[in-house]
Amino acid sequence: MFDNIRSADELYVTENEKEYYDRKLAEYQDIYSIKQAITAYSKIKLFNIDQQQKLKYECYSNCYDNNQVIFENQEDGIKKLSRCLTECKKQTKDLKQFLKNVDKLVYFKNQTCHSNCDQIINYNADQTYQEKISNKVNVYRCRWVCENKLDRRYREFWLKQRNDIIDQYSNQLAN
Repeated sequence: MFDNIRSADELYVTENEKEYYDRKLAEYQDIYSIKQAITAYSKIKLFNIDQQQKLKYECYSNCYDNNQVIFENQEDGIKKLSRCLTECKKQTKDLKQFLKNVDKLVYFKNQTCHSNCDQIINYNADQTYQEKISNKVNVYRCRWVCENKLDRRYREFWLKQRNDIIDQYSNQLAN
């Protein structure tokens, strides 16, 4: 995908060459932006727990429906209702904690990866325009790799872990 730019030792001689490198740089910026958008979409899918929130509120409703005896035996009824509501909260609480941990990890890993990419740049006054563009292209290549790793994590690894948490609680409710 990123291999179609000329090598750094080839020099351009015309204005068309400059346009070529500007166009290539713009293409790499666009490819990187598209990868960022895909990664953001994968994150949105991972962090979407609307269905679990709905189930939590249905569980709350069932707790209140099943504990009509609160008024007859207040102390025992309140304890029973409290346990029921606590059980309802567990799944979403665990999911939210998991997603919070993922978010922190992503932030630090992405910061590290992007700062490593930024260190690739080695500008000096003697560089040709082509060398400067090649440096920028290499940074976009590196950042694309960072985003690609992150996107795969969102779509595969963390999504599977999130679904495992959901399945664990689904199995508990079925038993």
